Amino acid sequence: MKAAIVDQNGRLLAFESCNIQNLNPFDGASEVNLQLVWETLTYLSSTLSQKNPTIWKQLAGLCITGQGDGCWPLDSSCRPVRNALLWNDTRTRQMQDALSSEIEQYCQVHFLTQIFPGAAPLQLLWMKRFEPECYNQIRHVLHCKDWLNYCLTGELTTDFSDASTSLMNIRSGQYDFGLLDLLGIPESTAMFPALAEAGTTIGLVTHEAFNTSRIPVGLPVFMGGIDVSVVAAGAGVTHPGEALSIIGTTLCNEVILADLQDCNQDTQGSVLWHVIPNRYLRLMAASNGISSINWARNFLAPGISFERIESEISRIQTGCEGVMFQPYLQGERAPFRNPNARGGFFGLSTRHTPMHMLRSVYEGLALSTMDCYRNLPVVHSIVAAGGGAKSSLLCQMIADGLGLPVYQVKQAELGIQGAFYLMHKGLELTDKVQVLSRDGYQQFNPDPYKHDQFSHLYELFVELRRSLNPYWDSRESVFRNYFE
Repeated sequence: MKAAIVDQNGRLLAFESCNIQNLNPFDGASEVNLQLVWETLTYLSSTLSQKNPTIWKQLAGLCITGQGDGCWPLDSSCRPVRNALLWNDTRTRQMQDALSSEIEQYCQVHFLTQIFPGAAPLQLLWMKRFEPECYNQIRHVLHCKDWLNYCLTGELTTDFSDASTSLMNIRSGQYDFGLLDLLGIPESTAMFPALAEAGTTIGLVTHEAFNTSRIPVGLPVFMGGIDVSVVAAGAGVTHPGEALSIIGTTLCNEVILADLQDCNQDTQGSVLWHVIPNRYLRLMAASNGISSINWARNFLAPGISFERIESEISRIQTGCEGVMFQPYLQGERAPFRNPNARGGFFGLSTRHTPMHMLRSVYEGLALSTMDCYRNLPVVHSIVAAGGGAKSSLLCQMIADGLGLPVYQVKQAELGIQGAFYLMHKGLELTDKVQVLSRDGYQQFNPDPYKHDQFSHLYELFVELRRSLNPYWDSRESVFRNYFE
């Protein structure tokens, strides 16, 4: 979690951050304690208030953005029923497999984003079947930011960008609860909160919230949005045809649309409402981003700096002398859906070193990016943001792979910049997006020879991935039957 004080021009005056522990009680589970998330916010806000007493008294408002999807369940008293199930939780994958054709058809006909194992409707179905005592207590289902907004204001609401991840008709901007009937959980209809536009006032900070957070009583709290949309606003990616790749824990590749056309009939990826009015996001949000590089570094080169790793692997030729990495360590949801997918190295021989393997992980991420953009509307350039975009080597690989210029964002904390825009809008200080100039970005132009190499690698990458589908699916069956 990150928290900052920003002035009226968008400059960061103070910044604090803190890690929050994710819980993995069994294979495929990914959870977080709701109370811990709130306590982390109170810790950060209290720290900011203590270190910045003068400007703390001048706060004009507050806005939160956060991860999307998942299920943050509350009871009738708005207390957490259990840990939140996060977007990368795959415990529902067998349910999705069993209902995939019915779900896909319904979502296509009713213009809903195709749901995946980390979506709230499937997670509610899982709780009804396997944790009925918990399920029967649930009265409200929120997203991450909505839980924090409730703790601050006592108001239960969400915005259109988060709601559009599931159950919202993308064309009408209204809930469509027929999918809950299809899943056999019609009683959960009343659990989902009212919708509000990003940038509008949710409510005011309560005395109770002040007692623990030190955030001033009566401070207006403005509606944020899902992180992938708010980061795009912060990066100035707001016009139709512009593209953004957020290389974070996930690998989110998104293109701005002015109208929906027929793209939400596609069962791959998703279409979300943008926090920018009259704009939509066509997304391919792959489940595996920079986390695959972090995993490989810890596994193959523990204690070695990224600077040294990238210096060494940059001397290895494109293609890693025959080594290829499939990056699906946590299953996959875009541009194909298979929660049973897993990562792997292929083509290894005794002459290969850990550095060959590490480079293949970088290339695997670049190839996965290519795979997503091959299934998105045509773009002419891409802005790269997120932790992985700090790597010039990776940005160059992506440019070479796509054959397009890649603009590396130098400005930090684009999510905070996007939240600043929404709060500025809510305070009616501006009605225009604060677009960042690309003059401040570093541009990576594709090398035609390497682009040709990556194009050949891409064909092998996709062929290998498709050939592994039977193994991934049979592996899941074997492990479930014989090793659990």
